Order: sequence, then C-alpha cells, then structure tokens
Amino acid sequence: MPAETDKPLPPDSLEWAGRIWKQLSVFECAGVLYIALRYDHQTPHTGAYIETMSMLPWLGLGAPLQQDVTRTFIRLRSYFGRGF
Repeated sequence: MPAETDKPLPPDSLEWAGRIWKQLSVFECAGVLYIALRYDHQTPHTGAYIETMSMLPWLGLGAPLQQDVTRTFIRLRSYFGRGF
C-alpha cells in the first residue's frame, strides 16, 4: 500500500465522499474503485470484485474501502475543481 493510505483524512471528508458516492452511477463507482484500489484490470477476479463493490451503498463498503475511495475523490477534486 502507498504511504498515503496511512495518512489521516481531512475532517468531514468521509461524509463528503459518501454524498458523492450516492450521486454516481454504478459504472462511475466502478471507475472510482479501479482508481482507488489500483487493481490490474486484466486479473480475472478483479472485474467481478469491482462490479460487486460498485453496487454497494456507501456504508456497505466498510471503513477501509471508504477511506481509499475518499482519498481518490480528494485527488480527483484537484482535476475537476471544487464543484466535485
């Protein structure tokens, strides 16, 4: 895991990420998960895992995955601006 995984998240960022997650389609959630988890899309079981996780509600992801997704949203925000 990269060192950033151990860094604390900014206050209220998990709630913010949860609101974004609710607004995304399953396809968009899957894309975020590929970025967050840094999985090789050619691994046979990766696609099935990502597909399953992308259909879960925010609370169903569990704390470690929520944190990785939140970090991804924070990185993506720098590309898309504050509206994200």
